[in-house]
Amino acid sequence: MLRSALPICLCFPIVAWGQVTPPAALPRIDPEVLRALEASADGRVYVIVVLKEPLVPSGARWDARRAAIRAQQDVGLARLSLEDFEPAYRYRHFTGLTGKLTATGLAKLAACPVVEGVCAGKVGEFHGRSSAGFLGVTQAREAYGITGKGYAVAVLDSGVDTDHPDLIDDLLPGAWTFLDAGATSHVGAEDDLGHGTAVSGIITGAGNLAPMGIAPDAHAAEKYSGEAHVVNAQEILKTA
Repeated sequence: MLRSALPICLCFPIVAWGQVTPPAALPRIDPEVLRALEASADGRVYVIVVLKEPLVPSGARWDARRAAIRAQQDVGLARLSLEDFEPAYRYRHFTGLTGKLTATGLAKLAACPVVEGVCAGKVGEFHGRSSAGFLGVTQAREAYGITGKGYAVAVLDSGVDTDHPDLIDDLLPGAWTFLDAGATSHVGAEDDLGHGTAVSGIITGAGNLAPMGIAPDAHAAEKYSGEAHVVNAQEILKTA
């Protein structure tokens, strides 16, 4: 009886070994960060810390996502002292941080389970403030006098900054918020994300602060849909 049971007992270590979870991948460290630290006079470099996406239920509202991002950032910062990392900015809609980092702080971030990577801060340069010329908009205005006058555009986005100098004279009354497939609906569509304001500026911006919009004389009717799957879009358009 003992001999027949022995092979079964020997199988247990093999099964247990096959169930071992492989170690998580280490964060990606930009080589430029290491080079910058070696060359830094004060031992600090400006970096962007990319964190792993938090688990957020499908269809969660933006405030829930922002709270999850904030909590993920707190986890990343918990291992660091102000000597290790001096935060400069905490993104609201992106799981990341920016700030000045030391070599000690880099080592701590590399061991943090929520860190996806650490990269060097880059300086960007714009080679043109507007694509209107490339799209032929300037030529259309000059040749045909087309400026959007007499037209209104319904913008289904995150609302609009109603005090923006480039948009304040072009907004039509009747802005509306339409969320949760209509379960949340009320007058007004103030932008709390910034995207709807940017899109409206591209369409009808006056050019006071940002580049002039494609149709600066058009008017905009703002609708805050807040969803990528608006199931009752026809009802929204009726109020435009």
